[in-house]
Amino acid sequence: MDRNMENLVLGFLTSTKALRCVILVTHRVKIARLCDTIYVLENGRIQASGTPAQLMKSDNLYSLSMADQIY
Repeated sequence: MDRNMENLVLGFLTSTKALRCVILVTHRVKIARLCDTIYVLENGRIQASGTPAQLMKSDNLYSLSMADQIY
């Protein structure tokens, strides 16, 4: 999806997330940061879970991906 559509979808998700449960699958950490709880999958298994802040403090795939995607 292009950047304009991504911003539209993210705006919708952000404005309605308190009203519903949303399951979001993404490889983009920028988008995952908006979630209350993140489950990090590696080879089809949950490797880590927690809030974005909790995951950043630990040594896991999420924190490594975040370091790679900062822009």
